[in-house]
Amino acid sequence: MKKVGIIAASVALILAGCNGDSNLNKTSPLPSSKSNNIIITAMDGYFKNAVIFNDKNNDGKWQSSEFLGLTDEFGKVEISSDFSGVLGVQTLTPDGAASIQLAKLDPTKYAGVYTIDMDRPSQPVAHEVIFFAPAKSTVISPITDLIIINVTDVNDDEMLLLAEKTVKTQLGLTSKEMLYKDFVSGGDANIELHKIAQILAETKVATPTYKDDITEIIAEAVKVVKSIAGTDKLTDPDYRPVVDGNTDTIPKENVLIKVNEDAYRFLQDQLDNAGLTTDSTDISLTYSLQNIEVRGKDGQDMFVPLFHDGDRTDQSSVKLSIVEGNHDGDNKSPQVHQLENGLLLKLYPDTNTLSLTGDVINKLGGEEFKIYAEDVSSTGDKMGQAIASFELKVARSSDDIDNKPPVVSDTVSRALQATVEAQWQLVKGTHFEQTLPLDGLFSDPENDTLILRADTSMSIDNGMTAEIVDDYVVVKGTPLKAASEDSITNKLYLFAKDIVGQELFVIIDLPDVQEPQGDTLIPTVSISSTSTSFAALKSDGSVVTWGSSNYGGDSSSVQNELVDIIKIHSSREAFAALKEDGTVITWGSSIYGGDSSSVQNELVDVKEIYSSEKAFAALKSNGSVITWGDSSNGGDSSSVESELADVKSIFSNNAAFAALRANGTVVTWGWEFGGGDSSSAKDELVNVKRITGSNEAFAALKNDGTVVTWGYPLSGSNSSSVKNELIDVREVFSTETTFAALRNDGTVVTWGNGAGADSSSVKSYLITVKDITSNWAAYAALKNDGTVVTWGQEDFGGVTTLIQDDLTDIKEIFSTSAAFAALKNDGTVVSWGHNGYGGDSSLVQSELVNVKKIVSNVGSFAALKTDGTVVSWGSDGDAKYVQDNLTNVKEIFCTDKAFAALKNDGSVITWGWRYDGGDSSSVEDELRH
Repeated sequence: MKKVGIIAASVALILAGCNGDSNLNKTSPLPSSKSNNIIITAMDGYFKNAVIFNDKNNDGKWQSSEFLGLTDEFGKVEISSDFSGVLGVQTLTPDGAASIQLAKLDPTKYAGVYTIDMDRPSQPVAHEVIFFAPAKSTVISPITDLIIINVTDVNDDEMLLLAEKTVKTQLGLTSKEMLYKDFVSGGDANIELHKIAQILAETKVATPTYKDDITEIIAEAVKVVKSIAGTDKLTDPDYRPVVDGNTDTIPKENVLIKVNEDAYRFLQDQLDNAGLTTDSTDISLTYSLQNIEVRGKDGQDMFVPLFHDGDRTDQSSVKLSIVEGNHDGDNKSPQVHQLENGLLLKLYPDTNTLSLTGDVINKLGGEEFKIYAEDVSSTGDKMGQAIASFELKVARSSDDIDNKPPVVSDTVSRALQATVEAQWQLVKGTHFEQTLPLDGLFSDPENDTLILRADTSMSIDNGMTAEIVDDYVVVKGTPLKAASEDSITNKLYLFAKDIVGQELFVIIDLPDVQEPQGDTLIPTVSISSTSTSFAALKSDGSVVTWGSSNYGGDSSSVQNELVDIIKIHSSREAFAALKEDGTVITWGSSIYGGDSSSVQNELVDVKEIYSSEKAFAALKSNGSVITWGDSSNGGDSSSVESELADVKSIFSNNAAFAALRANGTVVTWGWEFGGGDSSSAKDELVNVKRITGSNEAFAALKNDGTVVTWGYPLSGSNSSSVKNELIDVREVFSTETTFAALRNDGTVVTWGNGAGADSSSVKSYLITVKDITSNWAAYAALKNDGTVVTWGQEDFGGVTTLIQDDLTDIKEIFSTSAAFAALKNDGTVVSWGHNGYGGDSSLVQSELVNVKKIVSNVGSFAALKTDGTVVSWGSDGDAKYVQDNLTNVKEIFCTDKAFAALKNDGSVITWGWRYDGGDSSSVEDELRH
């Protein structure tokens, strides 16, 4: 092992011929143009790595399917001439939205790509901006952008000619001069037009009303260029004032802040030669960003800062940051950024010093970090920022020289591709979800643990995502465009990285998205439930209901209003549907909140809905709250209406609500003895971050890790006996009448009334706990080692003596009202508790393999397997009449005594107690159309 400790000394560095315009003097190596191809040039100066696209839908935005190519260092790209309408150029900033969108097309080619304006070749562009040109143009620039602004139909030749004439007049050009030309270099070079383009580019970024004020903006830009004729400002690529369109005012004089190229190369060279390897320890690297000694063109050594702002006489006043846009912080405190390789990056703003420290390095290869500098005008206006992007390289240590990269099994890869081709079908507008097992696809010669990730080219524009879940990749979403509408080839990317950062990938071709045919199924996207009814939300925003007609199963009275629904909420016996426009529609039992007519006019601009057993509370975008339903259960909040402001979330138990305000205080209402009155704890209810409810009590977790309780004493409101233990709490859980607090050290504190309140008999085992699950009267704590500790009422699962040996390697625990089911890492299941409530799974035990998720209602469990089939057991778990149809299931929902399975194609299968939603035959046609 070697230690690295470097203080970057002032070392002279000779960099010949480096200045802002050097790249503009090169001869452009144009590719030989093919007969059906053309060469496009993008510029205000030349743009390198800018996206060229055909704006097919004329929405002024770049869609992934419109991608034509990336420009080279001369702003050029050769593309097919088979397009019409409008061409666009989209600039890319490091980690910007457009850059991420590009990477989604093919992360193996485009990850980390950003645009460089070759007027300033040593730094990325600071803004994402789009310029347009008619399809007939071979140049895209801020000048051609003016033409598009002046036309409403780019395919109307007369209108286009008129727009060209207008722009020439505005720019002071003769009728013979061409707008579609390379004004940067060559025979058509025009320094005045180049400067106008630079001013327009900066102004477009800074001016939201650019398009509306364009005539005045052009006039002022022309005036500025005329005023600097014959001065150095005309040829200075960094002089780019922002104009406001008022020729009577002085424009915001601004010399763009830039990266000193000599200083940048020196620092990157220092980083390259830092000697970092995967066995480096006690790393300490320090670099000055203010006084970097380089050798000038005259051969003399001089000190320069990393950034230079021509509007400042004192360059030490330039504000730097390692967090984008964070230039207004405390000048004395260092900014801190954790790198993926384990090193800590710190910037000290008071001295403009950068440090890299760490005990060890845990990642091989290069990692990028950025330094941002604030740009201000000569009058002190904030104009943007400049970016210097550095790469920190970590080499292999001598111990890692022979470390081999991961390998891929071609056999498994081919099998996955065959599965996709044979079984997967993508249909526009139809929800899709499928998994692929990754066992055996990747392996590592040294048996390193591999880090897997997934992505898909469909994730930006076509509604699909890919993620790794355990040892599977899950591809899901609703395709938005058919193949005939999308030029992007659908691909799934699977990556594997070893412990030293070596990565390889596999590409799986996905099927084309088909147009829907014939009797089109409008898929269900989610299902909500009361205790006895279901409400299915369909992809077109409509709703289908079934189950107990008086308690939400019959929505006929509001059916015409159930359009454009985005989410459905429920109390115990009523539904509340949130519409896209922020209004709310309710139905079901009126005493449970099914009638909102008394507040209907107030139910506008709603962003979220919450419920108690018999009431609803709607949180509006302005932080106010509207309530309705049973007044004794929180349906009437008039007594605290003035306090219900700036609310950020709402919590509930059966009888009351607790609103958490943005300032960390709490407002409560509902049954006064069940948590609706918090006056006894008011002084303590500050700096609250989360609230948990039992049946009729609340427990508030504060930011400092302490807990405050109030409500009905028989539901756990009295925590005085454990108050001194309620410190450093991470999460609070509850049964009907008790609470359990999980502390950050993995220990557990319990209190309340009845079974589960006393955990003293297992206290010595309640260590290294990571999660807790409860039912009505018992708890099950999952420990870090995969074992389980239980306490509470014995026949509810509080005692596990007979199955304790089976409770190992547990991944997650689920519960009914009186039983538990533990899902193991190998996909098998162990159940215990009351036999009539799902505690006995012996009849289906042989089928409980490859389970990935379990859903429960009051008395039954339903296990969803990796192959999309379902196994259910318990009091209402008999699915024998629909078992053959329980295939390709993606999600399961439940009422108290019934289940509804949502399939990948958007169809729904139900079983269980027929009067509680187990029979959906009466709405079978509605669930399809």
